[in-house]
Parts: sequence; C-alpha cells; structure tokens
Amino acid sequence: MTPGSTFLAGISLLALFGWYFATSHARLKRILGTILTVLLVAFCVTMLYPPDKTIRLGLDLQGGTSFLIRLTPEGERSISADTLDQAVEVIRKRVDQFGVSEPVITPQGADRILVQIPGLAPQQIVAARQQLAQVAKLEFRLVHPENDRLIAQIREGTDLVPA
Repeated sequence: MTPGSTFLAGISLLALFGWYFATSHARLKRILGTILTVLLVAFCVTMLYPPDKTIRLGLDLQGGTSFLIRLTPEGERSISADTLDQAVEVIRKRVDQFGVSEPVITPQGADRILVQIPGLAPQQIVAARQQLAQVAKLEFRLVHPENDRLIAQIREGTDLVPA
C-alpha cells in the first residue's frame, strides 16, 4: 500500500467511527459496527504482510559477497583521486550487469575499493570475481583519413581499390 492510500483508508475509518458514534439508531449502529470491524481486520491484515516486500535485505541478511579490490599502478605512477573515482565507475558498470539492487561500491583508503553485492548465488559469485578481476585497457588505433568516404562506398557496394 502506498502512503497516500493508507492515509485515505485511515480517514475513511475515522469518518465511519464518527458516524457510528453520532447515530442513535440501533440497527444502523449494528451495520456500521460490522462494516468497521471487517474494514479494520482487512486493514490490519494488509499491513502485516507487506514488510517483506518493501524492506530490502542487505548483505548480512540476504547473503551475497564482498570483495576488496586493490589498485596497482603501472611503473612508478601513483593512484590519484580521479583514477580511483574512474575505477569505482568502471566497477559500478560491471556490477550493474548482475542486476542486483543496491550494491555498495566505496573507495577505502588511497588504493582500495570495497564492493559488496547482496543476493548473489554461488555460481554468480565466481562470475562476479572474474568480471571484477579483468583489467580494463583502452587501445588507440589510427584511422584512414578518408574513412567516411570509404565506408559510404562499402555501403553502396562499390568496388574498393586499396590505397
């Protein structure tokens, strides 16, 4: 139940109580009393069961895994705050592939990142470890100066003569 619908249900019950106490007819009081009793029981029952659907269980209750990743710079370079933030974003994108709700990814110190992923099955933990252990590399390659023209020729089906 949404907060708005809960509020409206409460106001409706309050109005019925007011009507019950304001009336002087015995038959009307019996009908209103029965309606109030049924509505209150229904309201209480619906309020008892939603907590397991609305409360998200964390790593301690739901299970899952936790990784502490240490960044190792190449050569004599040091790890800057920007590098650490970029690594956190890369890890966040990798963890989002698992479709879990609310993973915790936080920097720990100058060269470590804590990754907590709730709700992973044992086979997913192995896949997560492999995904997080991969080293990201960016490669730059030279592009032909007339690349756009050549691509247009390929799409048209024109025979290409290598330059």
